[in-house]
Amino acid sequence: MINKSHNFREGFINFCQICYTKKIQQIMDLGYQPLADDLKNNSNTPSVNYPIKVFFCKECRLLQNNFIVSDKKLYSKDYHYRPGISATVVNNLYNMALQLISLYSLKKNDLIVDLGCNDGTLLNAFKSLGFKNVAGVEPTNIYKFALKKGIPVINDFFNVKSAKIIKKKFGNAKLITTTNVFAHTGQLGEFIKGVKTLIHNKTGVFVIENHYLLDIIKKLQFDSFYHEHLRTYSLKSLIRLLNIYKLKPINAFVTDRYNGNIQAHFVSKKNIARTSVNVDKVLNNEKKEGLDDIKTYYNFSNKIEQVKQKLFNYLNNNKHIPQEHLLY
Repeated sequence: MINKSHNFREGFINFCQICYTKKIQQIMDLGYQPLADDLKNNSNTPSVNYPIKVFFCKECRLLQNNFIVSDKKLYSKDYHYRPGISATVVNNLYNMALQLISLYSLKKNDLIVDLGCNDGTLLNAFKSLGFKNVAGVEPTNIYKFALKKGIPVINDFFNVKSAKIIKKKFGNAKLITTTNVFAHTGQLGEFIKGVKTLIHNKTGVFVIENHYLLDIIKKLQFDSFYHEHLRTYSLKSLIRLLNIYKLKPINAFVTDRYNGNIQAHFVSKKNIARTSVNVDKVLNNEKKEGLDDIKTYYNFSNKIEQVKQKLFNYLNNNKHIPQEHLLY
């Protein structure tokens, strides 16, 4: 019997990570790969390879890896990625802060919490706009960069425990953000329950931004399938998941960051905020673009195979030419 907690142990998984149906269909097999951020200082230390097979759940309109690598392996203390070193990302997160302040009439003393805050780039944008009541949660040692910016951070994975710590110290959050994190955690149920613990039931907004299923398909972004990306969400799949936890959508946007993201805004069902027409627009477009049709995903897989074959042929035909003479 499956424990439907949405918290997943490391290893193979043969059911949908949202609805738990076993009627999921394999779309592609990318073989065994090393972890994307497993950068070795010592080249004599071998990387561990894990499988990447991508499956589709038609009920939820979700793509997912069929092998879970534990959060602690993916996000070790010496994790490398930092958004603050990219001017483009810094600018995008600053604009995101401006947008959210305007949309939800945020006041300077409202509590804003960023989950998986990394080096504090998003929270620092809010700070620069006069919002001092901010806090972050970050499990890796990157959090020290946020501390240097004067941002209080819980150095841990986000869960009910860390949510209670923040709530006890700061109160309920008016805004909770999580950018490029929500598709990454294996402890999904614990994460959402933490949000429910921390968010203000009547006025709080939970904002998710992650890589987007439709952009992955349309732009042939097969490089987006790696072990950190446990799930590739459509808006439909996000709504289906968060409805289980009594959170409802009130807004949605498709953004350009990282070549196409979905940004979805949720509130407690006790919140009387109206749902924007944007939600239906995005959902209708997903249906129009064929995200309900399994043929869309098989066509996607076939195109990837064609790209692979073209690359193989090119390399094979030019293997005797010195690398510096090849045209890329």
